[in-house]
This record gives sequence, C-alpha cells and structure tokens, in this order.
Amino acid sequence: MKILHFEYDDIFQDHPTNSEKILMTIPEEIRTMQGWNEGDVLTFEIDETTRTMTIRKFGDKGVV
Repeated sequence: MKILHFEYDDIFQDHPTNSEKILMTIPEEIRTMQGWNEGDVLTFEIDETTRTMTIRKFGDKGVV
C-alpha cells in the first residue's frame, strides 16, 4: 500500500461564493492510481483521532 501525504491547502479551498462550503480537489496522482473518473461515486471515512481520510470508490456514474 502506498501512502501519500498532501498539505491541506493542496486539497481544500474555500468556496468562492459560499463561505459555509469548502471545495475538495483530489490530486491527479490519486485519481489515476485509483482508477477514478469524473462522475464516480466515492465514500469518505474520517478518523478524527489520526486526522486521516479514507476514500473508496462506491460505484460508477449513473450506476449506483
């Protein structure tokens, strides 16, 4: 298993028109490695203790 580390600012940005939302960009390296494409459905698990996020593909666009 390959573990990648990114800085918060590399992944998350404030939403330009809604201060209550944050935009998340998954780096190209991760998308390619995982075989994820635009429209794929992903699930997110957050571990508050370790401050880590696990993302898994749940299904393909329009299939779930």
